[in-house]
Amino acid sequence: MGLLLLEIAKPRAQALSVKTVIPRLAGTDWLAFCYAVYRTGLVAVVYDRLRWHARDVPEDVLEWLRVQYFQLLARHRWLRQELIQITEALASRGLSVLLFKGPALDEVTGSAPGRPFSDLDIMVQREDLQAATGILERLGYSPAGGNHPFHLRLVRRDGTFPVMVEVHFDLFDLQRSYFPDLRAIWQRSASSDVFHSCLVPELTDHLLLVAMQLPQHHWSPRLVVDIGRMVFHRPDQIDWDALAARARAWGMRSVCGAALYLVEALLDVPLPAAVRTFARPENYLQRVQWSMAARASTDQFARPYSRIAPLAACLVVDRVERVPGLILQSVARGPGTDNADSTMRGVARRLLHGAAALPILGQIMISSLLTRHPATHPVPSGERSAWS
Repeated sequence: MGLLLLEIAKPRAQALSVKTVIPRLAGTDWLAFCYAVYRTGLVAVVYDRLRWHARDVPEDVLEWLRVQYFQLLARHRWLRQELIQITEALASRGLSVLLFKGPALDEVTGSAPGRPFSDLDIMVQREDLQAATGILERLGYSPAGGNHPFHLRLVRRDGTFPVMVEVHFDLFDLQRSYFPDLRAIWQRSASSDVFHSCLVPELTDHLLLVAMQLPQHHWSPRLVVDIGRMVFHRPDQIDWDALAARARAWGMRSVCGAALYLVEALLDVPLPAAVRTFARPENYLQRVQWSMAARASTDQFARPYSRIAPLAACLVVDRVERVPGLILQSVARGPGTDNADSTMRGVARRLLHGAAALPILGQIMISSLLTRHPATHPVPSGERSAWS
């Protein structure tokens, strides 16, 4: 089942080959498959591929995928209109707006099917933050609370469904020591071809910003697929030398190198020669990091939760002295800055999950001693039943 979803998720220029998909459809646990599709956020990709194989997919499964797909498109269109209203209101007051993540990915993934997003992420200059907040409040948004070092969150609840807008005024991950050059990102940004009243990051910067999210989202397959699409559809427009240089300067060599390795090893997206060396681990520690990232991502193609993912989120950093603090924070609060589940029950649950990941970590550390390249673990040892 996991191998089927992984095969479907690979970017490709042509329809899914019958010879490739038919053997893997036989014996599929469709209930588990649908749950994995839902959890990974790959509904649009899966429906776009499987709708051409209606005779080989159960009718109720295809109907569920169809409903999910068109609900996603409807929500996608509604949020795009909301975003246009917001960016036009800000631009009309002379505020520069930089759009990234979420809908901004529509510009860099060719004709690939839409990907789900819920929050609208925009960036304004720090000195414009108060003015931008005032404009959003006049549009019906109100502060959503939370203590965030680089953005404000506002929500509107009087529409079709609650809409969250994150107004960023900086970009960094203090815990992992990721520090993008914000001024340079603004300078290299260009006018959006889709949302005409705002800017989008230059493609190389955008790829790095998507990779920066991977640890925060536990190496989500959806983000790996996003990066895979960018590399597949726009390889000649990415400045690979600049990507490697910026990743090192921003403290993101490990996370970006591992992300590109996964794109090639899992999704079969060929990397240009200029970046292949960068996508390979340089030492034993990086072999462990790459392997953990690969295991965390591949696990999630078959099950809703990867035991190794929380640890991978803490380990794939350039500054290894940060790892103990990241692990302690993950145990105490859970992933991300928004999670306040610090109850004893939550801490105990995360400790048990961490203990369950130790045998897998041991396997990865031993295999990394024996090989020069990380393993992608497409079928985790001893867990073949999950990949039926």
